[in-house]
Amino acid sequence: MAKKVSITDSPLEEVKEEKKKSSMVLSVKQASAICQGYITEINRSERYNEDNPLARDALFETVQELIAQRTQIGNSDQFHNFAAALGGNGFDSLACDVLDCGLERFPMNVDLLADYLIYGIDCERLDKCAEYFSTLKSIEKSEWTWRCFAFSIIYVNRLRDSFATNIEERNRYKKKVSELARAYKKYLPFEEGGYRETAKLMAKKPEAMLKLLNDALSNDIIGSCPTCAFEKAEILFKQKKYEEAREAINRSLDDSINQTQGGVKENYLLFLRGLCEYALLLQDIRAGKPIRDEIVLSIYADFNKALRELDETYRIKIRIRTQDIVEDTKIQVPDDMERLLDLIDY
Repeated sequence: MAKKVSITDSPLEEVKEEKKKSSMVLSVKQASAICQGYITEINRSERYNEDNPLARDALFETVQELIAQRTQIGNSDQFHNFAAALGGNGFDSLACDVLDCGLERFPMNVDLLADYLIYGIDCERLDKCAEYFSTLKSIEKSEWTWRCFAFSIIYVNRLRDSFATNIEERNRYKKKVSELARAYKKYLPFEEGGYRETAKLMAKKPEAMLKLLNDALSNDIIGSCPTCAFEKAEILFKQKKYEEAREAINRSLDDSINQTQGGVKENYLLFLRGLCEYALLLQDIRAGKPIRDEIVLSIYADFNKALRELDETYRIKIRIRTQDIVEDTKIQVPDDMERLLDLIDY
């Protein structure tokens, strides 16, 4: 059994202890660093199916200590980063507490307002979400960032799924999303997001969707298009156009290199590329073509990397596909691909 990690083992606890000994106000940056240590410990425990109530309690206490202070030391970016670290790890309510605190100091900050929409809707702080969305909409869209458009669209879609009770209400929400997507494209023409969100509105018309995605991918003024390429790859994969899907996946992976936020799920893309290569391999086998070792090994390599972070559904698919490939090709998984070997349980 894995050794249970104590919060006192963390060097970040020393930061908190030093803060307690002094009369200094806990800054947002300090609180974020301390809480990131607790989150790391909680996640480590969960990997071994263990709970860590000490770290969890300390996490909640630190956030409450911060927001209870009369004086806050930190800028809007630090409030955003702290909330994103909490919300990104499933602590939506705590993220909202931090954002409420930040919005008291920066009541018209568009990123903090947008952040609240995605974390608040998940922990059912609906009144606050409505209030902050109203504030955000009162600000000129020329001042909006990509988060404002993208998170507003997510928020309105969640409202539609949760509260629309008839076709008319659903259509009203869909109209709002369409307006937001068009504004996204208009006010942030150098971003791919407006194209992506507009394309999603055409989900039942894949050819029209592909045309719009291709417009973004061929637009020289857009620096990179990882998510548009991702959407294109998924459509082509479903259409069994595996070579084209593989090209789109490679484009998405290449373009995601310089993306520090709002990017794509690279592990899923590697999984999808492995499936494309597997489908093409099967076509070659059925056509009587010789099996190329390097193709098989590239599939194993993609699957092995993808296993760094995939849920159980995809892990099962990788295990089955890998076992099929070994049986069909007689090419074994190399010893240095430990994640994949462990999965197929040699």
